[in-house]
Amino acid sequence: MKKNLIALFIFCFLLATQIPSVFAAQPQDGVLSLLNELNIMQGDPDGNMRLDDAVTRAEFTKAAVASSSFRNSVAANLAISPFPDVTYQHWAAPYVRVGVTNGLVSGYPDATFRPDEGVLYEEAVTMMLRVLGYTNDDFGISWPYGQLGMAENLDMTENIDCAAGQVMDRGQVAQLIYNTLRVKMKGQSTTLISLFDVQLMEDITLIADQNDDASIASDEIFTSNGTLKIKDNFNRSVLGLKGDAAVKNGNQLIAFMPDPDSSANEEYVVYSVLTDTVIAYQNGSMNQIDIDDNTTVYKGKTQTTFSAVKPTLAMGDKLRVKKSGDNIDYVTWQKGSVDGPITVLATGWGSSWGIDENTSVMRNGEASSYSGLQPYDIAYYLKDLNLVLAYSDKVTGVFEQASPNKDMPTSVTISGKTYEIEGSTAFSKLSSGGSFLFGDTVTALLGKDGKIADVVSPSAGISDDLIGYIIETGRKDFNTGAVNTYTSYYVKTVLPDGTETEYTTDRDYKECKNTVSKISIQDGYARLVPVSSSGKGNIGGVFNWQSRLLGNTPVASDAAILDIGTMDTNDTSVYARIYPQRLDNVNISSSQVLYAETNQNGAITTLILRNVTGDGFRYGLMTSASNSSGMSISGTYSYLIDGQLYNLNTNGRMFNISSGSGIQISGSPSNPDTIVKLIEAKGKISNISSSKIVINDKSYPISANVSVYQKSNSIPATYVKIPFTDIIGETDGEYSVYYDNEPSAGGQIRVIVVY
Repeated sequence: MKKNLIALFIFCFLLATQIPSVFAAQPQDGVLSLLNELNIMQGDPDGNMRLDDAVTRAEFTKAAVASSSFRNSVAANLAISPFPDVTYQHWAAPYVRVGVTNGLVSGYPDATFRPDEGVLYEEAVTMMLRVLGYTNDDFGISWPYGQLGMAENLDMTENIDCAAGQVMDRGQVAQLIYNTLRVKMKGQSTTLISLFDVQLMEDITLIADQNDDASIASDEIFTSNGTLKIKDNFNRSVLGLKGDAAVKNGNQLIAFMPDPDSSANEEYVVYSVLTDTVIAYQNGSMNQIDIDDNTTVYKGKTQTTFSAVKPTLAMGDKLRVKKSGDNIDYVTWQKGSVDGPITVLATGWGSSWGIDENTSVMRNGEASSYSGLQPYDIAYYLKDLNLVLAYSDKVTGVFEQASPNKDMPTSVTISGKTYEIEGSTAFSKLSSGGSFLFGDTVTALLGKDGKIADVVSPSAGISDDLIGYIIETGRKDFNTGAVNTYTSYYVKTVLPDGTETEYTTDRDYKECKNTVSKISIQDGYARLVPVSSSGKGNIGGVFNWQSRLLGNTPVASDAAILDIGTMDTNDTSVYARIYPQRLDNVNISSSQVLYAETNQNGAITTLILRNVTGDGFRYGLMTSASNSSGMSISGTYSYLIDGQLYNLNTNGRMFNISSGSGIQISGSPSNPDTIVKLIEAKGKISNISSSKIVINDKSYPISANVSVYQKSNSIPATYVKIPFTDIIGETDGEYSVYYDNEPSAGGQIRVIVVY
């Protein structure tokens, strides 16, 4: 018989005050439910089980008879007194008579029964052995050790903290009777519980009910052993658990006893599905769930594998993951119910959902709050979790086309890029009956899948001070339909969060190229005012990400940071979106801070830097170089960028670069604006890890885009780009290592040559 029954049973019983009619929240209550259902043990008139009360001999005799094959022979109106101290008027007289008559219990040598004395452990065990059909001939002559030894061998005494000579309490008695119900009767192949037309199904899992799959009837539950009937007050908290099910008449689940080591399902809400993992929300945070493709997945009563359902998983879907230790046994999947999208406005935007400050909020993938949501965020509501998912992505540009047509658009083109439409709000504004026409400058509010959830005018007050780095200016043609075009001045800018936007203007703002500028919309056109170092105050110092500080200034965890590489209006723009972790331990001077915004708490939310990280440039290796500075200046160069070889001949300019050097370039790789020599880190390499190289005991961080070239011994030498992982831990080789700046100033190793 199965031995791992209900741990800490007695302790949990002491906490219980009332027996549930079918299931209670604690797994141990399944035993009480079963005994109650079989009319073996009930509570007092108020429903209290009083599990810590001592049990009398009369009370236990009643329970033993109710557990036996003689339970239906109890006479209601007994006119005979079985013992002098148990007269026919005693409430227990019918049970004592049946127990004595059928050899389940006996009196004392003085002809008394002593009904009100506490039942001793050995007495109760002996009675239950006799219920199973055993007699004194089976026990031997060593009382009570023969009886207790046999009971232990039959697994009747598991999880009972009691010893010979001790009076049993009601909790211990309940466990003893439950254990005995699981034991085979003497000389038979069936267990005692079969007398009640009840079967104990071991190691089954309760998988789903109608809430998970509409095809499951309201009075049914789907299990690993098929579908069973349940009662109206079935408690869903036991769903997902593995244990023993008491099933009456072959299909009626009357009680469920979870395994002591059976943990409840972990419930998640899908946020995104990657190639090899699922990012999901649980208890206020994002979690990574690694689910093997062969893992069993249930969608209601349908069994499949994770590899089959993974392509159809969507944000908001609910996953219940059942684990044994660190291993996933199975997953149940339920399509999510997501309300939205809805546009966050200043007041009352979420009244239809009933959300408040107690609602959990995830904004752009990070924990936030109701008050942390900003006007013109796009929000979704997952009612089951009382969770709001909000997104602040926006794109501004010229409304050029609608597909398949403006009467019924499913997607639109804004400044040359096509976006799908999500929801009725965006549809109504962009369709023929809407307020936006081809050629209008619009701001599209993007939802969770990058689709347009709403559209507003750029002058709607989304930001009074829209700040960006201007990367293009000039004049060009814009589409306004299938064949129509118009020509307008325009500017393209990149915002601190890396988003590129485009606006039409009433003049050419070429003087603003590669500047940080304030953009305002007036009369349908963008107007630019360079702001460069405006708004930064005295911000500067060492960036400490752990403390969320730049010098002495706090930094918001979701701060948008842009690092620009040039402010020369003649150069190709250079910029990179930077995450705060990239700047950890970097010393940023106040002169490198071109723009900063802080929130009401004084924390930096927006930061535009000038050439702190160098991440906007491209890096490579000069393989050959020759310069001429005679009658005219010229140069001939060959260099590798990302493994591709470029050849460049210049006239009127040259670069002071020698062959074999690491290089930094800006502009087009085929015709750079600049080529700058990198710094070589010379010395003995003592460590090469995935994140750093230690040279002469100095640690240099490695760029995520580091290029590693293997150089041949041939003349001329050839270079082959190899994975950086090939050299991790290989410190005995010969290397040339190039970096762009000191680590404390934001520099990283960009190029490595292996000889």
